[in-house]
Order: sequence, then structure tokens, then C-alpha cells
Amino acid sequence: MTTLEDGIRILFSELDENSRIIKYENVLADDNFSVLVRTKLKNNDTWSKVCDRWVERFTIQTNSKWVVKYTFPKIKRMEYRKVYICKENSTSRKNHDKSCQGKIDIKVKKYTKSTLKKDALLKSGYNGEIRVTFNHSHER
Repeated sequence: MTTLEDGIRILFSELDENSRIIKYENVLADDNFSVLVRTKLKNNDTWSKVCDRWVERFTIQTNSKWVVKYTFPKIKRMEYRKVYICKENSTSRKNHDKSCQGKIDIKVKKYTKSTLKKDALLKSGYNGEIRVTFNHSHER
């Protein structure tokens, strides 16, 4: 039998060939998790579109829906940051307690002398840091 952690590892290897799971933890129940992934992101257009394409692939793989909650286009310590939340939880205030409490936080790290000294993965080209948190409530 495949565990949730095994499934997550398979999901990310199929989703993104450059993904490396840095940290994985179950949160409260078997279908609740948080995973931190590093990957190699290439800016062929804009960082915003790069993030959107990654989330589109994640959406297809997981049959989930996501909307942008925040963008951080001008941050001193990183190239770009974009946060998505599960669409089911974002529709309106009256639907605030929906079952999907998921979040995807994508950070694109800057290549600087200082960051390259401190971050071995960045030296290897892993400039993307993606945290996916999924808290699924069974109450409706």
C-alpha cells in the first residue's frame, strides 16, 4: 500500500522533473500535508507566468483549482513571489469554511554573491522554492 508521502513524492516527480522534496510533514490527519520543494525555474516570459504554468501543471495532476491570493513582484531579497489558495475556499465570505484550506507559495530566489554562499541548492540552479500546504476538512 502506498502511503500519502509516497504518493506526494510520485506526484512531484511526475509534475516537475527538477523537483526535490526538502521537507514533508503530515498535518493532523492522513490527507493533510505540507511539503517544501525546490526546483529549477526558467524565466522564458515573466516570473508571474512561470508560477502560473507550474500551478496549472499541479492543477491537472491533482484535479484541484487554485486562484491567486497575493503577488510580490518587487521584493529586495528575491526575484518574485506568488501565493495561491484553493479556489473552493476563495469564492466569498459566506463560504469561508469550505473543506479545502490549501495554499501554494512560490518563491523565486535571487542569484547574488551572498545567496550563493548560503544556499547550496541555489548554486546547483534550484532557484524555485515551493511550499504546498493542504488541509482538507471532512466537515461540510
